[in-house]
Amino acid sequence: MKYLLEHEVAFDDTALGFPSIQGCHAIVFQTAAGLYGFHVAGNSGDERWGPSGTLFSRFVNGVSGGSGTGTRLYGSSFIGNNQRGYKVGQFVEKEYRAKWKAELVAYATALRYTGKISGYDLYKSFTASSASAYVEYRVNGDKCDVSVRQWTHGEHAPKVANRAPLHHMIKGGGSLENQGLIRLTSSVSAVSRTGLTAISKEKLR
Repeated sequence: MKYLLEHEVAFDDTALGFPSIQGCHAIVFQTAAGLYGFHVAGNSGDERWGPSGTLFSRFVNGVSGGSGTGTRLYGSSFIGNNQRGYKVGQFVEKEYRAKWKAELVAYATALRYTGKISGYDLYKSFTASSASAYVEYRVNGDKCDVSVRQWTHGEHAPKVANRAPLHHMIKGGGSLENQGLIRLTSSVSAVSRTGLTAISKEKLR
């Protein structure tokens, strides 16, 4: 299992965990080989979805050699209260949800994936102001089981030397159109699963 902090991408054949999802988006692309994840921090503006999706696609293709056929695309974030930070004219949940779907469709387009998209609005579980969550995806056939728990801001996520530098990377600098991926020297080794609760995903496409 791998754990993704902000701006990190990773592949694992069994499970991916996302600590501290608040304004971020925990995105996972599932294929027969396993799970590809991206802890998207920021980049909530409409114009940023395409380049961010292209970066993720570059990672997926680099690991799979372009041979992975997708079975599902997932996204979990705080949508109902717009902690994700979508640009909308007013506080209207319907508009937030439309943006959520549009962001995930942009990733699907970059991945050349035309199948089903599912998601979970973390605001359904955590309604406190500035709440944060830990999100975990686990392979279950050609789908994923998703579990969540509250993430406390003082929580410590210990790190060790990254043992899979080609399967766990981080977004580098550069302009929006020229972002790259660089190797991680260390990665999170463990996260507490106490209080983890299974949720029911919803169909977005």
